[in-house]
Amino acid sequence: IVASYKNNMEGPNLYDRRLIIYEATGKKAADVQVIADKQTANWDQPAGFEIGHMQLPYAYNARKKSLVVATAHGRVHELDAAAMAQNQRTALAEAKNAGTVIFTALSTSDDMQTKDRQTSRGLALSPDGKTGFVSAGFEGGYIQLYAFDAATRREVFHSTLFDAGTLIAPSGDTLVVGGMFSGAKFLIVDTRAGKLVFVSEDQSEEYVHPSIFDVNPANREVAGLGSNGSLLLIRPRTGLMRW
Repeated sequence: IVASYKNNMEGPNLYDRRLIIYEATGKKAADVQVIADKQTANWDQPAGFEIGHMQLPYAYNARKKSLVVATAHGRVHELDAAAMAQNQRTALAEAKNAGTVIFTALSTSDDMQTKDRQTSRGLALSPDGKTGFVSAGFEGGYIQLYAFDAATRREVFHSTLFDAGTLIAPSGDTLVVGGMFSGAKFLIVDTRAGKLVFVSEDQSEEYVHPSIFDVNPANREVAGLGSNGSLLLIRPRTGLMRW
């Protein structure tokens, strides 16, 4: 179990976040403070962040036993067991291990003078840990969706501008995308074929709330909150198949 915590004081301490990994027994396995990377860190601010984590997307790579976190500075960090241990035992934030930056989301918008400070909104890893997905950017029409190769750390795809938020990757060929706002789109994408499998928009009969949904990999279905408090189950037309 991975849980996120933030300092409950107002002001710049909003930037100060921790991720704690618990075993199924409830025993704490790791306690990691999220630290800015050295390239962008401003140590006049808590944990080096100049931008607050409005969202703090993270994932656990079970195969590598590593923690992956996308920061407000637009970086995706990976911390292995050694990095997490050093981070936990070190008191001074500037001396803590921030992990390895494995991807930086670069805006393609001509309106963004600084291309590499895209606040992260959502993060997902494919089950095999080989592909990462991150949504990043600024509200008001400047958010994009990115895919990257975790091994080479290279971008393999970026979308046009749209309000991508929550991401779930239940398989190597499927990505579920929820928009940032209640009226935003909800999408299911076949990433291998590059096609949209399902699209839900506000006021449509098949409306799915873009941030209230989950997946059931065993039955290859998505459950989401529909209109008037209804629960929708989205399944392939060909019947139940595994992701």
